[in-house]
Amino acid sequence: VFVNFPELSLTEWHPFSVSSGPNDDYVEIHIRALGDHTRRIVTLATECAKADRRPLIRADGPYGHLDFNYRRYGVLMLSGGGIGITPIVGMLKDIFGERRSTAPHCIKHVFVVWVMPHVSEADLFMDTLLTHKAAADSDPTLPGLTLLIHCTRAKEEDAKAPIIAGRPSFPDTMDDVTGRFAGASTLVFACGPGRMVNQLWDECTARNSRHQRVDFHHETFEF
Repeated sequence: VFVNFPELSLTEWHPFSVSSGPNDDYVEIHIRALGDHTRRIVTLATECAKADRRPLIRADGPYGHLDFNYRRYGVLMLSGGGIGITPIVGMLKDIFGERRSTAPHCIKHVFVVWVMPHVSEADLFMDTLLTHKAAADSDPTLPGLTLLIHCTRAKEEDAKAPIIAGRPSFPDTMDDVTGRFAGASTLVFACGPGRMVNQLWDECTARNSRHQRVDFHHETFEF
């Protein structure tokens, strides 16, 4: 969705990924202060929160859609780097949320791999992820859900479950996914830095065979 903040500029529009589910009554986005404009947005939001007022926001869209049907796959591995987790959260709400879709699907298990530098960044979506995990564990009609949350600069003593200190080993993770669900059609979706996306792409290519189908889709977001 393209978003404009008139208090900052009347003509400057920027695209952001939607993190709300397709059946939600609202459109939700998450913005991280990565550049000059997004830093100004965060500053404006902080000032408005202190003054107990809402800024005027103009939206155009949403535009586009996922060019694949993840409901056709038995196993999903959804990998996000930093704020690249945003579209994945929307997919999880569609699968596990209170207002999840009732359309039929083939999904047996979902793996979520979220990679970020610092533990504090996990707070952004941790409650949402844990809520979906609790739903998956308590409702046998839902797919299983595995959370692998890696903080690359965290110390072991600072990482409490489900957070894991250090970088993920994508070869090991892919071996676990394809080993536990051998023969199941698998989709790997990656949204994050180019290096992470390319590594997962290579891992998927290496595992495709006559007996194992591993499809790959991606978006490139930088930390």
